[in-house]
Amino acid sequence: MKIALDVAALLDGDSGLGFYVERIAAAMVSAAPEHDFLMTAAFLRGAERLERARLPRASNAARLHLAAPQRLLLPAEEATGWRWRERNLVSRGVDAYLGLGNTLPPLSRLPGVVVIHHVGGKLPPGPWARFFFEALPRRSALRADAVIAVSEHTRVQAISRWRLDPARVETILEGGPDPIFKVAGGVRPSNAQPYVLHVGALGARKNVPALMAAFARVIERDPARRLRLILAGRPGDASAQVARLAAEPPLVGRVEILGAVARERLVSLYQGAAAVVVPSRLEGFGFPVLEAMACAAPVIAAAASSLPEVAGGAARLFDPDEPGALERELIRVLDDAEVAAELRAKGPERAASFSWERSARATLAAVLRTSAAKKS
Repeated sequence: MKIALDVAALLDGDSGLGFYVERIAAAMVSAAPEHDFLMTAAFLRGAERLERARLPRASNAARLHLAAPQRLLLPAEEATGWRWRERNLVSRGVDAYLGLGNTLPPLSRLPGVVVIHHVGGKLPPGPWARFFFEALPRRSALRADAVIAVSEHTRVQAISRWRLDPARVETILEGGPDPIFKVAGGVRPSNAQPYVLHVGALGARKNVPALMAAFARVIERDPARRLRLILAGRPGDASAQVARLAAEPPLVGRVEILGAVARERLVSLYQGAAAVVVPSRLEGFGFPVLEAMACAAPVIAAAASSLPEVAGGAARLFDPDEPGALERELIRVLDDAEVAAELRAKGPERAASFSWERSARATLAAVLRTSAAKKS
């Protein structure tokens, strides 16, 4: 069988969704040498972007750039039922289509499966954002022959909000972090200034201002405490607010806003962190939780969306709607050596329990079942 994989989400810069596409594509190509995979993306210019992407190179893997402007192609297909992408793929012998990043084009001849990563949340401003992040995923899920959710929380939300038939929606958890995320060798210097770390884009749903407020209260309790807050991630719609808070007492001089950080540097940041906080109110999965755990960093995460499901008892959870909850957990992890040691011990084992091979085989099985059912 020849399966088209929509890998467009990998071309938009480092993100959890892009990492998912990278890893699931590699795992599927490796796990199923008897099948062929055509990794495709539609965009107008810069075909080399697809060539440079972190995608597998193997005898059963090929790449196809479909030259069309995404902001015209996607609305046109929705409005007219135009099946330009499907015709291109059928002409190349494709037997099934797997939308890895929340979207699936209109299809009439090919069986279609879409992977949904999260449902809802605050949208960036503008009609394109409403279409691409809200309307298109919903329409894709409704027309798909089968839907894969990357967490049980996402599955429940998709069924409830989009009124999907539960029998068509399957949960397949994502795999673990990149193997470069691992426990540090040697001992962290005792004179190093402790820091709390957040990894993720500075978007409203990531709830970074709430982390900054809790961190500020910790400092106000003890102004002599040697402690920094490091924020590593792309700019987002909360960047201006974050910058303003960082310039005000008691945070002035204590917050480092690094922007996007390469994976290699993230490893050392995780390894040296006194605590890693994931305060997000909406996550389809939550890779920073597992990356931090793989590096034996103590993790504090919001008891929201998929995060408790991913943390699995190896993190401290807090209610993001309860005033003071995050502050209390920060103090507990920073000041109680036994609590921190317990989290450092549990984290690597929890991270290692996730498998990309298992996820890839389950995803492939869903595509094969869908294809067989459509032919029967």
